Amino acid sequence: MPRLESERLAHQADRRAQRRVLETQPLPHSWCLRDWPAWVYPGRLSAARNLVRVHREELIKCGALTRIDRRLTVLGAGYAVFLASKMPRVESYTNPVNFKPRERVQAVPV
Repeated sequence: MPRLESERLAHQADRRAQRRVLETQPLPHSWCLRDWPAWVYPGRLSAARNLVRVHREELIKCGALTRIDRRLTVLGAGYAVFLASKMPRVESYTNPVNFKPRERVQAVPV
């Protein structure tokens, strides 16, 4: 009986690991604010607008927010840096699959 129990626990751990991999999708290169992807935190357009409004300065400093024509555009690499900076506040944060740490680029004063 103990062998069956250990096999069952190993199978459950394997399934949890598979689910974690499936939940972590790569960030797009960039996306328009109004076309916010559902799998990117916060996942809803209204919540994304609120996030951009509240954290606008931080997003710009991380290189995550820019304007192309009249549209606000979020850049994936900068957004990953922004999320990583918020990681200590969240218990179960996993980096996107395509996240590569990079040197922080200093913002040019305007």
